[in-house]
Amino acid sequence: MFLAFMAITHSLIAAAGTSLIIGTADPMALGLAVLGSQLPDIDTTTSAIGKIFFPISSFIEDRFPHRSITHSLLATGLIAAVSLPIGHFLGN
Repeated sequence: MFLAFMAITHSLIAAAGTSLIIGTADPMALGLAVLGSQLPDIDTTTSAIGKIFFPISSFIEDRFPHRSITHSLLATGLIAAVSLPIGHFLGN
């Protein structure tokens, strides 16, 4: 129950923040923000995204503690490096 609550609060904060910061209500942008808000928790098999991507989350969970590698500036930079070109091509 608590984990589902965390996924929902992460999603709501990401959607609201994205809407306020870039001034949009575009469903694609908000959906990507919601998806991105879940990605750091892929490091645990008990999270919503961890259950969906179980083999990946299990691999990460076995090697790194929660809130370490996926909750870093490096991970944020990598996600941004992949997301920006995709957003550019899908947005046009």
